[in-house]
Amino acid sequence: MAGSLHDARKLTAAISSLTRSPPDQALIELETWLTQLRACCPTIAPSLYPLFSLIDSAVREHYRDASRLFLQQRSTRTSDETDRLHCITERCLAQLAAAHLWSASPWAWVYDDRIPAGVAVGPVIMQAVRAASAVRKWSRLLQQDVRPGVWADLYQVYLIAEARHCTTDACPVEPGSAATTCVEREFLKACALACVDSGRLLPEQLDIAERIVEFCSEALRVSAEPAAHLSFAVDLDRASLPVRWRGTDSPSEARRYVGLDAKDRRLETLCRQIEAGRLNPVLLGHHRREVVTHMLGYVRARLSCG
Repeated sequence: MAGSLHDARKLTAAISSLTRSPPDQALIELETWLTQLRACCPTIAPSLYPLFSLIDSAVREHYRDASRLFLQQRSTRTSDETDRLHCITERCLAQLAAAHLWSASPWAWVYDDRIPAGVAVGPVIMQAVRAASAVRKWSRLLQQDVRPGVWADLYQVYLIAEARHCTTDACPVEPGSAATTCVEREFLKACALACVDSGRLLPEQLDIAERIVEFCSEALRVSAEPAAHLSFAVDLDRASLPVRWRGTDSPSEARRYVGLDAKDRRLETLCRQIEAGRLNPVLLGHHRREVVTHMLGYVRARLSCG
C-alpha cells in the first residue's frame, strides 16, 4: 500500500475497501498508512493536504463506528476487550492529530516563504483542531485520563490560526462537502465539551453532551476581553483545561474567554420540542426523552454564566 499512498485514486479505493472491516481493524490499517505517509515524505508538500484529508475522513468514520460499538456493548465487553479498543482507537487518532500538526507547522510563521501559494490555511489548521479534539473526547468517553499534550496541541494550532487571521474562514467539513465549519467553531466545541465534562459523566451522557454542544456550536463565542456571558477562561500559554471565570485573575494576553451567546435560546427551544414530543430524542443519542432533557438542562447550566 505504501507505494499507492501518493495516488489519490488508489488511496480512495483502498479506503472504500475498509468499509467491510470492523472498526478496530480499519483503524489499525489507517494508522499504518498515516505512519507510512509521514515517513516517506520528510518535507511538507502541497500534494499531501488532500491525501491527509481523505484519510482524515476515513478515520473519523471508523472512529464514530468504534464509539457506537463501545456504547452499544459497554455492559457486555470484557475489560481486556475495552482496553484493546481504547488503545487501537487512541493510537490512530493520536497519529492523525500528529499528521495534521506536522502539515500545519509551516503556518506558525506568518511570513514563511515555504508556504505553498494557493493552499488555503484554514482547512489545514481546522483539521488539526478536530483531530486533537477527537483524541480528548475518546479518552473521556472511556473515562480515561486525557492523553498528555492534547491541550497544548489545541492551543498551539489555535494561536497559529489567530496569527494568520483565519480563525473564522469557512472550511468544508469533509472533502467535497457543502457543509462548512471553521477553526474557531471546532476549537470552541472542544472547549465547551471540556467545560461540560466535569469528570463524572457516564459515557452515554458524554455522547449526548457532545451532540448538544454540536447543536449549539454556532452560539458559542470567544473573546480576548472578559464579558458577563463568557463564563469560562482559557489560558493558551498554560495548556490547561478551561476553568470557570470568576473575574479575579490578573489580566493575560494569552487568555481567551468562552461561553454561550447570552441572547441565544436554541437549547431552551430544543428542550421544549423534545418535551412536547415534536422531536425524537434519538437525534441527540438516546431513546428516553427524560435522559436527553436532563442533559440539555445540565449542558445549559454548565455553559451559562453564574
